[in-house]
Amino acid sequence: MKIGYTRLSETDPLGSLEEQLQHLREYGCAESDIYRERKTGIIGHRPAFNEMMSRIEPGDEVVVWRLDRIGRSVDGVAMLIDELFKRGVSLRTLGEGAENIDTSALSNTQDIRIFTLLARFRKKIDKERSYHSKLRRNPDRSNKSTLLLSREQVEYARLSLATRDRPMMDLCKELGVSPPTLYSYVGPNGELRDRGLRVLRASAQQAR
Repeated sequence: MKIGYTRLSETDPLGSLEEQLQHLREYGCAESDIYRERKTGIIGHRPAFNEMMSRIEPGDEVVVWRLDRIGRSVDGVAMLIDELFKRGVSLRTLGEGAENIDTSALSNTQDIRIFTLLARFRKKIDKERSYHSKLRRNPDRSNKSTLLLSREQVEYARLSLATRDRPMMDLCKELGVSPPTLYSYVGPNGELRDRGLRVLRASAQQAR
């Protein structure tokens, strides 16, 4: 079943809702199967969204006009797609180009893998960031060699810096460290430095 979802934020023009509805109707969503939201985009605080999520069943397809109608962050969208996938439900957006997404098993399983991996990576980063935040608040002064980044984070930083696919400050914010700290692990061109080498050695020893 095609289940449509529309969201109109406080800053959207009134015509935006009708435009969304038109796209959903043309795609084949029945009027009774379209949920309308006039709240914020924060998942967990949207009555229509929550009602829709309680209704969907395996084999259903959730349809939105654009991705930003159903999520306001990559993390939120990734976790939503992961949840839908586990429940046997696909997500379809009706925009053009990169906005045209179909996560059904027959058309785009690779996108599902990417979003799922992103969601898991984010959870891991958040957990590690919380741990390191506690460590900085209550440092163990007897241990001067505490390593703040994991092997996965070091490898991720190496790839990002080598390919220059994102600004340094964005990378530091994601990893929860300052630029000087990051550069003590990985150089500006992705080369390993002293702490980065120590992380990889420690990881190899743990794997034995």
